[in-house]
Amino acid sequence: MTRAESTAVQNWPGRTRRDFRLLWGGGAVVEFASAAVVFAEPLIVLRVSNDLVLTGVVMATIAIVSTGVGAIAGTFADRHSRRRTMLICNALQIPLALGIGFMLLMGNLDMTVFAIASIGMAILGGFVTAPELAAITQLVPKEHLTEASGLYQGRMHAANLLGPPLGGLLLGFFPPLLYAFAALSCLLATVTVALIRSPIGDGNGGEATFLRDFAEGWKTLFTHRQIRNLVMMQFWANTAVTGALFVTVLSLEQAGHPAAVIGMAQTAIGVAGLTGASLVGVITKRIPFAALLTTAMIAVVIGALASAALAGSLWMVVPLALCLLLAPSASALVFARITALTTEHTRGRVLSFQSIASSIGGSFVKAPVAAIGAVSLSLALGACAAAAVPGVFHAFRSRRLERDG
Repeated sequence: MTRAESTAVQNWPGRTRRDFRLLWGGGAVVEFASAAVVFAEPLIVLRVSNDLVLTGVVMATIAIVSTGVGAIAGTFADRHSRRRTMLICNALQIPLALGIGFMLLMGNLDMTVFAIASIGMAILGGFVTAPELAAITQLVPKEHLTEASGLYQGRMHAANLLGPPLGGLLLGFFPPLLYAFAALSCLLATVTVALIRSPIGDGNGGEATFLRDFAEGWKTLFTHRQIRNLVMMQFWANTAVTGALFVTVLSLEQAGHPAAVIGMAQTAIGVAGLTGASLVGVITKRIPFAALLTTAMIAVVIGALASAALAGSLWMVVPLALCLLLAPSASALVFARITALTTEHTRGRVLSFQSIASSIGGSFVKAPVAAIGAVSLSLALGACAAAAVPGVFHAFRSRRLERDG
């Protein structure tokens, strides 16, 4: 945590402050290690198999499984003890990570075993993330949920910024160390969760069947007008931003910029997101809910259009980085609002489903924008800007829905 963030947490009740730091800190190390592993996984598969198609199949399978697990894990988190779920799933990842590390050490990595172990870690990781998100709402006073979400936004941006360089460093120096670090991070997270003393949800699995709870979560997501509107706004925002960032890499590569320079450009964008996350407390206190969402969405449209005008130049990174300054604050407000609109009984699955529904567009946008980019990369960025326009509509609509209750 930054000094400002740490000061904000100091205002929370004593045990809540301690337990939130344990939850956040243990998860931060795991997220950092996971970002390093995710970066290294395709390189490991490619080095061992020397097969681009197999590499794509393995990575796509891991991604699909991770997405699917999120839908199930949210319901599971509402039905069972969140502390016990996190403890077991963190602990089970340790032998899987150590097993991969041992195979790398012995120089006899079996691709089938590697794929199964990696998928297993992705599944277990999903069953940790869902209860952790739901547990935040149990540990943090309602008036501080936006600040807490901002801390998680900052954690995510920091991991995405620092994890890949660490993954590349360990992979180049001594690959088994990468998975030893992953195992150590899971061990640390297991210990920190075990030290939490505040109640974080004991589950209510006896009240209904799993399928009924699962269906209830999706029903809440799509029938509650405010929640549905916020999810749709995030869907279009994530689709536009993910597509624009992808096209930016293609544009800089096509313009002949060295890989190292492109990497630094991506780092600059990551720094902008991290900076925005550190300003969540300040921004959300000064800009009203609907106004912030609308401004953030308009910034995405303008940022993508400005980037299109600068395609091929390193300056194209600047407008995208600037539009991401408001993204963490908008995400934090959405998290706090959805938390306020849901009950403890449904919160775990609704938050998980919201994450899946809002990000799924970003998972599939790369192929269409690449096809458009084959004609013109500036046109592809224009398409990303167009994809953000419906999000502006939903941001405007949030004002009326908020007024109507």
